[in-house]
Amino acid sequence: MALDNRKEVDYNWVGRDKLGNRVEGTLKGSSPTKIRSLLNAQGIQPLKIVKAKVKKGKGGKVKPEDIMLFTRQLATMLQAGLPLSEALAMQASGASKIALSELLYAVKSDVDRGGGLSNALSKHPFIFDRTYVGLVAAGERSGTLEKILSQLAEFLEKNSRIKKTIKKALVYPIIVICIALGITALILWKVVPVFADMFKEQGRELPAATQFVVNISEGIRSWGFVYVVMGIGMFIFLFKRLLRTNQAFKRKFDEQVLKLPVFGNLIVLSNSANFASTLSTMYEAGTPIIASLNTVANSTSNTVFQDAIEKIKGNVAIGQELNFAMRQSKMFPDMVSYMIGIGEKSGNLSEMLNKVSDLYMEDIDNAVGAMMSLIEPILIVILGSLVGGIVVAMYLPLFSMAEGA
Repeated sequence: MALDNRKEVDYNWVGRDKLGNRVEGTLKGSSPTKIRSLLNAQGIQPLKIVKAKVKKGKGGKVKPEDIMLFTRQLATMLQAGLPLSEALAMQASGASKIALSELLYAVKSDVDRGGGLSNALSKHPFIFDRTYVGLVAAGERSGTLEKILSQLAEFLEKNSRIKKTIKKALVYPIIVICIALGITALILWKVVPVFADMFKEQGRELPAATQFVVNISEGIRSWGFVYVVMGIGMFIFLFKRLLRTNQAFKRKFDEQVLKLPVFGNLIVLSNSANFASTLSTMYEAGTPIIASLNTVANSTSNTVFQDAIEKIKGNVAIGQELNFAMRQSKMFPDMVSYMIGIGEKSGNLSEMLNKVSDLYMEDIDNAVGAMMSLIEPILIVILGSLVGGIVVAMYLPLFSMAEGA
């Protein structure tokens, strides 16, 4: 008999039970015939079977938060004893986004064909990366898929927290700077021209500071400003493209970023936490240390750290201890290699890596807090200087008029 690969949907049904009572409900199946068979098996005589109306929902993109929740729920369902196919069907049916529902139905369909969950997930590389697929594959091989999914959910939640903390550190100053520039542009666009017209009627020579502000205002109100904005936009586009396509340029950029006073330290902390978290999850899943290091290197966006991890992997492959190879790389704080060394000697490497990850998560939070308290007064001074400088420049001619009167 051919396998029915049609997507399962909800059907509303009405029937009579063995006592002749009218009963109704909803069942999921690939066709009305399938629903009829399910009802007959329960001793119910179906009277009416109609496809349920599709719930309207947001299409949207499948976001990392969606995958994080899916992983946690799938682990819980498998731990409760549900078959994998049924758990996937329930997740797909209950998904809040159409895109997520379609993705999970596609994964379920591949699993039903006998390809395995890791194989099904690998067909969607932009959603399930190599780390995710590799861990699922390790869980399938060891027969501990539900345990691995639970660990994977914790790993995703930890990484999400790191990213949100870093994003918070970057987004806040950018928003404040944009507001400051917006207010300054509004003053130059609307307020300064009023003063400029008034000074023009007086026919007096303007102070250098006032003339400078007036010139900027005239530039903003001209087409030249539009060209400047377009030029900045083009520069940003080309810069990002160069980072994606030119490895030598990206490495040079990553090297310079690591030298920044505050942000450089934050990147070192976040990469150290990510290294420990990913390696711990891979190692605990039973993945060999070399393969684990290879996955860690691929999951790191900073090319300097990627190269360092590749060298660590090479040194471990020829017999060096992990902590010794890390010290040689000179990329990680001494505390990381020291704690990993303790883990290797005690035989609790995975546990020690988790402690390292938690320790540096806390350090990231503290570093972001310190950076925010340092940035806030600087931004206030910048905003005050911009607005205050324009105001003073506009009032200088008025002071000159008052003195000449």
